[in-house]
Amino acid sequence: FIKTFYFGVMETKDYKEKTRENIVQTLALNTVIDGTELTEYPEKLLETTEKQFVTPIEKYNESQGISMDEFISQNYESQEAYEEDLDKNVKAQLKGQIIYNAIAEKENIEITDDELSTQIKSYISSYGVEDEEALDEQFQENYGGSAKKLIYANLLYEKIAEYLVGNVVEDDGNSQDLEGTAGNK
Repeated sequence: FIKTFYFGVMETKDYKEKTRENIVQTLALNTVIDGTELTEYPEKLLETTEKQFVTPIEKYNESQGISMDEFISQNYESQEAYEEDLDKNVKAQLKGQIIYNAIAEKENIEITDDELSTQIKSYISSYGVEDEEALDEQFQENYGGSAKKLIYANLLYEKIAEYLVGNVVEDDGNSQDLEGTAGNK
């Protein structure tokens, strides 16, 4: 079943290992995020992150021929419930970004120009656009942010996740701790 259903996964043991890696990565990221208290959010970053949340929803609604008001009434009890959910999700996303940036700074984790350039070229090819400017237009329109910044953030997230997974200390299987990072505030 796994051989035929999941392309790229040749053996059941490979699938199990990849699944285990994904679970450890998720637990590592959640442990750090949940163990970190963030009491203030920079206003400009809140606005930018909110735009990145709302833009894809608006694009989807537009493609379905529905207004934001219709979307909200179909998915939420009220405008206030939508705004509370949006605020919660924006702050959770931003908290993760702030924590990842702090870890990257503390641990000297960087994205090289070559890594970023390679990834941008890959996106240009995937999106079928001519150049970085056209890619940026697509990202602004669909995701509400700069292609270069969003791709950079994704690369940083991947490196931070790898770093955290590399620092997971497993004990009896019931808990995990991250050396030097869990519980930091």
